[in-house]
Amino acid sequence: MTTPLHLLLTNDDGVLAPGLFAVKTELERAGHRVTVCAPDRQRSASGHSITLHKPLRIKQVMLDDGSMAWGCSGTPADCVTLGLLELCQDDPVQVVVSGMNHGPNLGWDVTYSGTVSAAMEAVISGVPAIAVSATSYDETIHWTPGARYVAETLVPIVAKNGLPPATLLNVNAPSLP
Repeated sequence: MTTPLHLLLTNDDGVLAPGLFAVKTELERAGHRVTVCAPDRQRSASGHSITLHKPLRIKQVMLDDGSMAWGCSGTPADCVTLGLLELCQDDPVQVVVSGMNHGPNLGWDVTYSGTVSAAMEAVISGVPAIAVSATSYDETIHWTPGARYVAETLVPIVAKNGLPPATLLNVNAPSLP
């Protein structure tokens, strides 16, 4: 097992999305502490928008395993800022993980992606980040293999070695059993 890390997990599909829950489950199984702060509703294709002229609202939400997460009225980028500057200010985060998105983020899609933009917001804030997406839009996606790869392989490597300045990892995991 790797050294336990404190991670911030977000997405653009919403705090109750199955991809986020799969990643959380695998990160915790790998021994990491995970703070979840994600949009309280679907925010796909929100790009790197942030909330300026209205208050952000945040509430605790119970996940399928009975644990608590934070649901935020803002965008994925808002969730990262809120997580890093408020929720985790006394317990710094080593890596931000965004996803797992329902559908790929490849080519020009990344410019519209809330998943990738959340990771970009972390990088802007000086925290290494990984955006992860499933390469399928199917209703039935095999989330676990990609989530496990992120938790057991990518997060420890990024935490240990960092990433070059202004760089994030954008991972598209095949939906295979």
